[in-house]
Amino acid sequence: MCSVISSFLDLLMADYDVVIAGGSFAGLAVANQLCGHKVLVIDRKPIGSGQTSACGTMLSVLNFWGLDDAVLQVHDRITLHTNSGIVEFPTKYSWCTFNYARLCEELFVRSGADFLNASVQGYDGERVVTSEGSFRARCVVDASGWRAILTSDKESNS
Repeated sequence: MCSVISSFLDLLMADYDVVIAGGSFAGLAVANQLCGHKVLVIDRKPIGSGQTSACGTMLSVLNFWGLDDAVLQVHDRITLHTNSGIVEFPTKYSWCTFNYARLCEELFVRSGADFLNASVQGYDGERVVTSEGSFRARCVVDASGWRAILTSDKESNS
């Protein structure tokens, strides 16, 4: 059963198998695969909000997850818009665009993870530091995208 953390005391007393910094597509895909483990997903925005990408992937990914109802469009070619015109290439696999909020919410529910709405501030080598406290886990995943919050913090401390 997944839950949104409402009690700060509950969080302070929890140790996790995995803490994931980033509750977007990548972080939730990881959490989904870790179903059955004690996982904490941390993001500054609620699950399914704050779309950060064009929301496209191979159709087989959504088929695999049984999320066909999140598919918005299916494409069998890649279209590139250039200064000199439009160039189209057929693709080996079908691609699709998807409803970002629907996909994220479903992956979160299936993951069984806990969620903390907070800003991740860094990693001190032992704990993930957030605006709501620090959290320890056996494994830490930086799924914060281009910001690389945990990776860049660790590199700057080296």
